Amino acid sequence: MRNRILGLAAGLTTLGLAGCDSPEQVYHAGQDHALYDMSRSALPYSPPAEPAPAPPPLDQERTQEIAPDTPATGAQYIAYTHLYGLSFQPGGAEAAMDTHRERCREAGPAVCQIRSANARTDRNQYFSATLQLRAVPSWIASFRADLQGETEAGGGRITTQTSNATDLTSPILDTEARLTAKRQLRDRLTALLEHENASVEELVQLERELSRVQGDIESSEAQLEAMRARVSMSTLNLNYSTERPPVSNGAFAPVGEALSNSVRNFSSALGDVITFLVFLIPWLVVIIPGGWLALQALRRIFRRRTK
Repeated sequence: MRNRILGLAAGLTTLGLAGCDSPEQVYHAGQDHALYDMSRSALPYSPPAEPAPAPPPLDQERTQEIAPDTPATGAQYIAYTHLYGLSFQPGGAEAAMDTHRERCREAGPAVCQIRSANARTDRNQYFSATLQLRAVPSWIASFRADLQGETEAGGGRITTQTSNATDLTSPILDTEARLTAKRQLRDRLTALLEHENASVEELVQLERELSRVQGDIESSEAQLEAMRARVSMSTLNLNYSTERPPVSNGAFAPVGEALSNSVRNFSSALGDVITFLVFLIPWLVVIIPGGWLALQALRRIFRRRTK
């Protein structure tokens, strides 16, 4: 009886994991194939569990919500990423970034989320920033439709525009199929635990196998949730920059550039001198007394030779 129960558990695990199509998860039972040839009287008869119903087809409204730019042609899971580069006159980039950020906040976290926001201003007071948003496709479509008009109204222009689509249909469907098989395997192992004639050792081995299968189920559920989150919300990256004034090419442009650089060069040289003095001052405490003592010693030697 013990070998039969262990053989049945090993067989269920092997069949369940083989259905998951995951090579690294194949269970090596280590039992002889004769263990699987069990008589029907070994366990009380129970009707086979009905297979889990297939996931319902994605209706047209759900498909359009996930991928508004793609016609509804069945179960399609597409993750979109959009990138825009915006250039403004001084002061315009900061205002545009604040407007876009506030618009996302007003939509609420269920519609739009701010993933990251970075801004910097260089020594010439030129502003640059990046803003990453995740939002539902309908909000992204509305934002993109208004972006060019709002940018031009703020004295800016769109310098770059790219859109990428990642098809996650196959990974999501494969993960769902593996998850269904693992759940069926978990139910079968749970039924074996309820067998009255199982020994303590058999129960321990079944519990260990059931724990491993449950861990695989939770991992697959997390992967599936992450992929569905990528599909349900598109990513929008916005890069802001300030336009630099054109460089003058007049006849006296080199003279003006030299004069403007002279102050910077003088300040740099003065800074080097100060740095050298700061480095030298502590050593003067040693160099001056040491030099004086060396000079006195040389004088004594010279006087002795003259006598």
